[in-house]
Amino acid sequence: MNAPSAIPAANYDARLIGQLIREEIADFWKHIDDETLTRDQELRGALLAWFCYFAPELVSEDARTLLFAVQKRIRSMQDFQYRGWFRILPIEMALYGLTRESHWLDRHKQEFSCGGSALRFYVMECLALAAPELSIDDDVLHWRVRRNFEVRHTCCEWGGLLFLAGRGEKDRKQALAREWSATYRLNDSEHQVLDALARFGMVENPFFAGHFSKIQSYIIERLCMRRSCHLDIQENSVLFAGSIAAQVERHPLMDSYFQIADS
Repeated sequence: MNAPSAIPAANYDARLIGQLIREEIADFWKHIDDETLTRDQELRGALLAWFCYFAPELVSEDARTLLFAVQKRIRSMQDFQYRGWFRILPIEMALYGLTRESHWLDRHKQEFSCGGSALRFYVMECLALAAPELSIDDDVLHWRVRRNFEVRHTCCEWGGLLFLAGRGEKDRKQALAREWSATYRLNDSEHQVLDALARFGMVENPFFAGHFSKIQSYIIERLCMRRSCHLDIQENSVLFAGSIAAQVERHPLMDSYFQIADS
């Protein structure tokens, strides 16, 4: 799979962003053994995945080395099968962003229908960043989407919506939404989402739009905090440039409405 078009690093305050990424990696590792997965830790991981996915050329070689090392160390933890597997998800998404090697998404797909609702939501939120590069021909992920419908997992409709954001023909995607709604006994609100996708090809998207809004607010807050501490930064340096904004705008799950498209 080809990486997205390169974003000129000169358009950004690369030094500031590089410092932030290194700090977030350090803080992420510092809290890796916390008893619970806190919202702060989720946001740290999300920031790392966000920059690696949208602007990999801003991630230094040192930071890349650290990310690979963190993944390896989490993977070697004795309790990995019980507590480590979900803590590693944002790091493996970050490594996917840097390499575009699909095997880094395998764990996200395998755990897409895991039993606990909080962890299942976390898996969906982590995988959502790569949604445009998934495919409706992915049998592994499709099986788990169907499994969520079959057992009526909470928010199963949003897992289906994420699946339909991947590559594939619009008609096939709408047919899948129609099939899911007709096949499974779901709550009215879940049927409404699927029926809207099947009939109109679009629906409100509070689940993922809200999630990504929190991530971007966190990123902006962290960058602004770091910028205020560095008064020697050139006046013409910027936190974001149009190329990242354009990528975010094109991402199918970052808008308040999701629209099925040919892709």
